[in-house]
Amino acid sequence: MRETAAPAAASGRRLLVCSAGVPHESRGASTVLFYHYIARLKREGYAILHLLLLEGEAWPDAAVDAYARDFAEGERVRIVACRSRRFVEQGRHRHRLDPAASAEARAVIRRFQPDAIVAFDILAAWIAAPVAAPRVVWLGDLNFQSIWHHALYAVRERPTALVHLASNWLCCRSWERLYRDVLGSAETIIVASHSSVAALGRLGIAATYEPYPWPEPMAGRASARKPLPETPSFLFFGTLTGLGSRSALHFTLEKVFPRLRRLWGEGGFRILLAGRGAVPHWAERMMASRREFERLGFVEDLDAVMASCHAVLVPIDVPVGNRSRILTAMAKRTLVIAHRNTALGNPDLIDGETAYLAGDAEGFVERMRLAVADRQRAEAIIERAFSCWERKFHPDAAGARLAARVAALLENGAPAPAPAAA
Repeated sequence: MRETAAPAAASGRRLLVCSAGVPHESRGASTVLFYHYIARLKREGYAILHLLLLEGEAWPDAAVDAYARDFAEGERVRIVACRSRRFVEQGRHRHRLDPAASAEARAVIRRFQPDAIVAFDILAAWIAAPVAAPRVVWLGDLNFQSIWHHALYAVRERPTALVHLASNWLCCRSWERLYRDVLGSAETIIVASHSSVAALGRLGIAATYEPYPWPEPMAGRASARKPLPETPSFLFFGTLTGLGSRSALHFTLEKVFPRLRRLWGEGGFRILLAGRGAVPHWAERMMASRREFERLGFVEDLDAVMASCHAVLVPIDVPVGNRSRILTAMAKRTLVIAHRNTALGNPDLIDGETAYLAGDAEGFVERMRLAVADRQRAEAIIERAFSCWERKFHPDAAGARLAARVAALLENGAPAPAPAAA
């Protein structure tokens, strides 16, 4: 446990914020949106204690110190880091918290005596659950959905993994029970994916979808468009080991690619792959003989790569999640071509309005063709998508909605009415 300043009384209402990992202004996925949410809460003037739950060796002290220098503010805003080799030990029938780490974290929370708690995702909510204070819980991808879809893909890629499917099913049912137990006492539950509203509703948990804060990575390029290449060129980017990329690679390689060859011929198009992590072995083998794929690895200047492509491809057919890579493209004024299942998580994605969406490979390839053939229509979609991002996902807009919920909770001790996401 590392604390950046000695505990002291602070003016204003006392807000406990709990999240996994170290927030960062521009690196990561959940850590980025946590940063912008928390930065808004800080501007509201609360006395904040931010409890960081740091698992394994991925979060060095230097990262915590850098965040503290950026975020801490004397006695009013403090940072505490709680570490564990593994916070949750998963089991078929029951999941358990690391007893030492959870007891340590709860002791910190109780000493702080918060007037309200903001818990980012289920681990933070679980840690804070025994503390008597009204709370807002924000949820990203639901564990029982993510684990199950990963298990299904494992069987698809390696049939011998079928022997583990029953255990994974039991593990997911245990997570469902845990979500019910932990969230039953939460006054306000916000989900980052619209599809999670129904998934939690089936468990008897009432939740509200809200667009989350997602910054524009770098300066916009609206006034500095470059001529696009003659060769149809598309960008696929993101964390290559995640569920979304796993889904997208299957859809692209198995269904879309053969039809692209028939449309534009061998070597007649380019698909650029950018992002952290290793491409799965099965996908690596399939791409080895397909020269249209170009591996870029992690790209610092994503703007330049986007500017050289006709569209960003998001062929994620797994029906969960609200993909930040889509929001990045919208913010950067780049056309998005996505599987229609992405709209289950982000209902602001509308085919022909804010993106091109398709539910099958034929429709996907047709929209890729349109992205090249009709740039006037593409530009209109791009501008509507940018306007949508600016109104709903810009950190100022999304942060204001969370701040309103927290303020109402502190004022009334009850859930705030859902603010309009205009």
